[in-house]
Amino acid sequence: MRKTKKVLSVMLAAMMTTSLVVGCAGGGGETGNGKSESGGDGEKVTLRFSWWGGDERNEATLDVIEAYEKEHPNVTIEAEYSGDDGYQEKLSTALAGNTAADIIQMGPGWMPSYVAQGDFFVNFNDYTDQIDLSGFSEELLKKGTYNEDELLGIPTGVATMSFVVNKTLADEIGLDFTDLTWESLLEMGKKVQEYNSDYYLLNVDTAYLLTNVFRTYSMQITGKSFINDAEKKINPTEEQITEVLQYIRDLYSTKTVQAAGETATFEGATQTNTKWVNGEVVCVMTNSSQINNFTSANENAEYMVVNMPVQTDASKQLNDGYGLEPPQLMCVNKNSEHVEEAVEFLDYFFNDEEAAATLKDLRSVPPTENAQKICEEQGLVDELVIQSVELMSDKNGVYEMGLTTDAEIEAVFKTMIESVIYEESTPEEAAANGVEQINSILENK
Repeated sequence: MRKTKKVLSVMLAAMMTTSLVVGCAGGGGETGNGKSESGGDGEKVTLRFSWWGGDERNEATLDVIEAYEKEHPNVTIEAEYSGDDGYQEKLSTALAGNTAADIIQMGPGWMPSYVAQGDFFVNFNDYTDQIDLSGFSEELLKKGTYNEDELLGIPTGVATMSFVVNKTLADEIGLDFTDLTWESLLEMGKKVQEYNSDYYLLNVDTAYLLTNVFRTYSMQITGKSFINDAEKKINPTEEQITEVLQYIRDLYSTKTVQAAGETATFEGATQTNTKWVNGEVVCVMTNSSQINNFTSANENAEYMVVNMPVQTDASKQLNDGYGLEPPQLMCVNKNSEHVEEAVEFLDYFFNDEEAAATLKDLRSVPPTENAQKICEEQGLVDELVIQSVELMSDKNGVYEMGLTTDAEIEAVFKTMIESVIYEESTPEEAAANGVEQINSILENK
């Protein structure tokens, strides 16, 4: 961890200067004049906590819950965890039906839509007797702030899109990831096929294609987010959308990626793709908070992170398309019967020293100064996570949190992508249909 001290000390500063790319009865109300004594022999409290993650994140979070329950014997926390596939849909249904958990891990991109739909989450600024926010930078907390300075979600870390390479396999094939472009990916995909037709360059699913290719490629060639929120209009032209979809189609036609029908089983959990586990896929696009999921899936390989792809023609690129972002937000359900206790648990989750050491980098670089110091001293942040965040710290990607990440619009993006990768329509047809559907949605926003 030679770079740990240097990098962790500037992570939150980078967040302050970098534009971001691209996740019951009763109510909370105002707080009292002090913390409730939930650690004593008080009222028995049961809290539900929902999150998504890989095995290591899940186990660490369960360990934190167990430690908290030992210190607070009257509190029971029921864990509700899964992979990320389908998580948002289940959460939307639960919030609409007033059956959501008390403590909720949230995707930053989903928040604007939920905020527009209703008053679902507590404002942590009203609960400063229950949670200490002093360790977070002001700029980082702004990423969880909505509705005129209401802090509705607490960022779980500092993260970015990451390009993780199985260096062992890449070296074996003779691949060079210097100055990576979208076009060079296709050329490397052909080279991998020539080396072994059962091997593939890139491990992807629809979610990664949406966030790491579709939206990013579009941002690079337009310099803007996909949707203009103020005017409720699509920024890229239909021709530009077609270009992006054609590129995604090319990923499949060149066999740079495995056939969509073969990878559908691993949707939302691409680290479990047997070809990745067996060392038959060279690289993956993921979030820095999930790097460990992929490296631990095949521990026989050496890994490295490289810069994300750029446009082959530099004059065509108007934006980097990438930057730093919070990987998730932690929220408390405003309709929880035990709001204060839920907030107190998050105080422990973010500020307790043992919790920081347990959670380490499993939600990327930790969000508080103290947690970063603890992880620095104990060498608990993976070098690849540090390098990945460092690579993106000066990028100028637009923070696409608004209509671009609206659930209805993202569903259209996914439909466009799937219609192309399954060859149900041409890129031109998919773009035309998508533009029509998105415009119809925007008319009703």
